[in-house]
Amino acid sequence: MAPPPSTPGRIHLAAHFAYKAGDGVAPHTHRENQVQLVLAGGARAEIDGASHVLRAKDVAFVRTGGRHAFTAGARGMRTLELKFAAPRRRNVIAEIAPVVRDVDGSLRRELEDVNREHHASRPHARVAAAARLTTLLVGLARASSVDEAAGEASGAAAAVQDAVGFIRGNAHRLVEPSEVAKRSGFNADYFYRVFKRETGKSLQGFISSARLDRVDDLLRDTELTPSQIAYTLGFGDLQHFNRFVHTHAGLSPRQLARRRRR
Repeated sequence: MAPPPSTPGRIHLAAHFAYKAGDGVAPHTHRENQVQLVLAGGARAEIDGASHVLRAKDVAFVRTGGRHAFTAGARGMRTLELKFAAPRRRNVIAEIAPVVRDVDGSLRRELEDVNREHHASRPHARVAAAARLTTLLVGLARASSVDEAAGEASGAAAAVQDAVGFIRGNAHRLVEPSEVAKRSGFNADYFYRVFKRETGKSLQGFISSARLDRVDDLLRDTELTPSQIAYTLGFGDLQHFNRFVHTHAGLSPRQLARRRRR
């Protein structure tokens, strides 16, 4: 016999749980939404095919119809969990990430409020619990957007470090800013801004500095002539090379060579 239809936003479970090391739940499909706040310890979880490592202050969220499994870690795991039917504001559910970080403890407070109202015996407590649930879901959605932005910023910063290594490793040839931005996987204009913020130089300026450093190395450590260096570093012609060195070093290649080879 099929279960009766759920009232939108109706809370079916709000409780604390303690899992010993190795305890957990086998893969299953959720018939309602679940919020699982990790209070202590941690676990490895699978949510809709993606793996996550949960630790204290993480909030796992599984939508109705989602696949879920988890196994508590060596220290076990204590949680506060909530199961409920889809609320009327379904668009809020769509904005919540599978794992959200409760940085300031506000999500825990909201979840504790839902739990308290759900178990209260006074009149209209369930109505109050449903209202608290809406507040919790909005908080989860907002935290999800913050986590996404932070993750993107972190990824962009890592891409900048990768770009720095790529530019220095390819200073023997002409590298275009568009090539570096494309490697990053980010929008070019966005990456240019992040690169300048992280390094203090524009991307084109950093490429030119790396090229000049390579010129400097060859002038100091070899007996190559300026024309040979120009060829080695892929400059189209000597005039272009001379103009590049003068623009960025304030000297001609021969003047720079005399200074470096004293």
